[in-house]
Amino acid sequence: PNPAQRRDAQPLHATPLAASGPLPARALLNGFQAFGLLRSYISRGPSEAQLAARESLPRLQTIPYSHYCELARWALERAGVGHHESTHLPALGFRVADLRGNAHLSETGSFPGDATHTGKDAIRRRRTAVPCLVFPDGRVLRDSRDILDAALPGRLEPALWASLDTELAPAARLVAYHHLLREYGSFSGLVERCGHPVERLVYWALGERLIVPRMRATMGIDEERCEAATRVVRAAFSAYSERLESRPAGSVAAGEQLAKEDLAWASLAGILVVPPTYGGRRWFDEERGHSALMPRAEELPRGLRALCEELRDTAAGRHVLRVYAAHRM
Repeated sequence: PNPAQRRDAQPLHATPLAASGPLPARALLNGFQAFGLLRSYISRGPSEAQLAARESLPRLQTIPYSHYCELARWALERAGVGHHESTHLPALGFRVADLRGNAHLSETGSFPGDATHTGKDAIRRRRTAVPCLVFPDGRVLRDSRDILDAALPGRLEPALWASLDTELAPAARLVAYHHLLREYGSFSGLVERCGHPVERLVYWALGERLIVPRMRATMGIDEERCEAATRVVRAAFSAYSERLESRPAGSVAAGEQLAKEDLAWASLAGILVVPPTYGGRRWFDEERGHSALMPRAEELPRGLRALCEELRDTAAGRHVLRVYAAHRM
């Protein structure tokens, strides 16, 4: 076949968008108009702050399966702080951006795209970062650490939190996304219950062809970075396994005692260990007997499943499963 026939035989998503030259100005204008309409539709009605005031109930902004959001959600539930969870999908957190503006941007913590975006672009991305919590009186807690400290007493060692927040959690996120986005069916299962109905429609229509490539580019996800992140994850699990050796046996058992450290470690490591009760009671699927936020371990993409099994076989991984079994439901 001639080159034109070979090109026509390729799947549509295999042809680069730039293959036919720059997009016409009219197409660009239509794209911006469509994006503006989408944002306006999702953001219409009372804002998140107005809803919190109207309902006299804090509103927690999340991407539900996010390990940082799991940390914030679990801390609030553990403290008995009633709240409404307002869910969003990656790249479409317009209502979060409206809530944060420039006044409530987190200045610490790791965010998707930190490694590949700087300056104004990085600030724009932090506007849609989750979690954040808005109270009926208008106060905003800007990130998972603020929410954890406000909800639960006790001290979290600065060095330990720094290692979790700047090493384990970003590496775990990159590894999980690398495998889940590569097998889109696994990722689409995570988002089917999340976000505004229009957000889910956008993902259904454009997720695999447009949104997923954009997410991979934004977060700098590729094979080489995934291998490096996997090494960071293994080192973090090894270090925490050694840390556990110095703790009394049975220091985490069923009951009321759950250290802030245990909650933080279990939440941020849980996205790769995949405990059945990840997300707590709200997100537990009784029919499956498992969290609706994550596939079962045996349903994960092959590479991620192998890593999950490896991590579960460490002292740190067993600790995650033990903490979830004793305290999450």
